[in-house]
Amino acid sequence: MNIATALDIGNPDSRLRTVAPGVLLAAAITMVAVVIARAEEAVIGHAVLEPLVLALLLGLAVRAAWTPPARAEPGIAWAGKQLLETAIVVL
Repeated sequence: MNIATALDIGNPDSRLRTVAPGVLLAAAITMVAVVIARAEEAVIGHAVLEPLVLALLLGLAVRAAWTPPARAEPGIAWAGKQLLETAIVVL
């Protein structure tokens, strides 16, 4: 199943179930990045790396060490495209 097929445009409920596992994984990595950034600020006094950069680096490390299940791929792809672009624009 490719991503276009998985993201059934006509059924938002189906689309949410398709992307949820990958988005939740990306959200967990983001939360860890925010915690690391806050710890960094508490120890050093300022953030050396922004949480967005930390999340990217953590995501790369997780992907290199572990292959996520296939059902998470559509959500990871969506988070890596639309969410990442939005975060960069907001940053």
